Amino acid sequence: MQKIKPLDSIQDLDVPLQKAIQSIPVSGRYFIALSGGLDSIALLYFCLPYLKLHTKHIQAIHINHGLSPNADAWAEFCQGTCRLLGVTCHVENVNVALKGKGIEGEARKARYEVFSRYLMGGGVLLQGHHLNDQAETVLMRVFKGLGPEAIKGIPQSRALASGYLYRPWLDTPRELLESSAKIAALTWVEDESNLDTRFDRNYVRHDVLPMLSARRPSIINDLARTARKSQESVEFIQEWCEANQHKFLSSYYLQYQAIDLQRFSEFSKTQQKFIIRFWLDRLGVAHPSDGTFQRIFGELLQAKNDSKAEVCWNDHVLRVFNDALFCLPRLLANDLELENDTSFEILIGDLGDQLCLRLPVGTLNLTLVKEGELDSCLQNNKKSQTESVYEMLCYIPESVNALTVKYRAGGEKIYLHQNHSASLKKLYQAGKVLPWLRDKLPLIYDGDELLCSLARFTAYSCQPDQVSRDRAGGRLVHFRFEMS
Repeated sequence: MQKIKPLDSIQDLDVPLQKAIQSIPVSGRYFIALSGGLDSIALLYFCLPYLKLHTKHIQAIHINHGLSPNADAWAEFCQGTCRLLGVTCHVENVNVALKGKGIEGEARKARYEVFSRYLMGGGVLLQGHHLNDQAETVLMRVFKGLGPEAIKGIPQSRALASGYLYRPWLDTPRELLESSAKIAALTWVEDESNLDTRFDRNYVRHDVLPMLSARRPSIINDLARTARKSQESVEFIQEWCEANQHKFLSSYYLQYQAIDLQRFSEFSKTQQKFIIRFWLDRLGVAHPSDGTFQRIFGELLQAKNDSKAEVCWNDHVLRVFNDALFCLPRLLANDLELENDTSFEILIGDLGDQLCLRLPVGTLNLTLVKEGELDSCLQNNKKSQTESVYEMLCYIPESVNALTVKYRAGGEKIYLHQNHSASLKKLYQAGKVLPWLRDKLPLIYDGDELLCSLARFTAYSCQPDQVSRDRAGGRLVHFRFEMS
């Protein structure tokens, strides 16, 4: 490998490169994503003296995807370059699943899983994406008919794990990086797959953009400007949605982050579309295709409160209930298929202070509430209520040696007070318990007597004097069911 003389200062670099490097956020930990290609080698070499002004913790990460016969040679090249520059280089071998999102998508997923792991302790990860990459990305997404959320292109920075990802070269053309690297006598590797125009990005890079540049030399900068304008539009839309979310999110089903359809209907059709996209982003759900998106308005929202009407894509389902729109994992929306006699026994003698029971769709934790802990337990219950956590306090008589966990079979009755029973079905209906949860929430029995359900409804709250019968002198047990 050719000797490399480390750069002492960035002062002799072209001004655009200096400004790009000086834009890097100050951090006590830096990681450089090092593929071995031009942009990442330039990132390592040119940024190093600036990074050293802030910290000694500077490391490179090379991802070996194992997709090329030259993959191991590239890893050795990156390690050798880092040795010459006095930088630790971590080589991470990953397995790329040849399915799902395609090779490019799966390789990206594998890379970011590694990057996230390194940033669990904080820090800044630097990547070498440049102006040409931005133009290619925008053009590819335009071809797919995507909206401003996609056309905004590659973000210069974003949060990742407990740290940040930053791309200092994003406004820098590749030609400047290459000319500067040649002046510094740097060497880099060329991925032979970058010439394969079967991949969309390579087709855009080698065939489409040169043709457009011949007609319009400023096309690279023009596309980057389109990305910036789209980013501004997206930021405005997000700010507007955040400012108005109290007007369209359901206060009754707040823990499920559901949309209140009556208040939602007061917005214009255009605003409703932006709200739905914002809502899906808030939930971390990938947007559906245009056809599926139109079905939300043309079919689902017209179905009123038909809890069986749904729109599905990937692993998620949209359903409507009680004038609210819910986004559910597909597993949660599906009916629970169990044998009729499925039950789980809990021996009270095994309880001790706490017991954990794995159920078909989640985990049930039982904890004895000790004297003096009731108030803090109730407060913690209120704080922990989410779309997947269900809690209940229930008195268990001293005479009871075992409890049984079952699921709904129909016809269940429960004693809310000493001499008054109620149909569980009617309680579910009156309390507007979500229909797709009713067969998944565990029921706690003492023999044949139903003590409590882990559902949430106002007539049957977590206050101990409203739970099952008056069981003065019994043991107070905190049931916590976390659905998964």
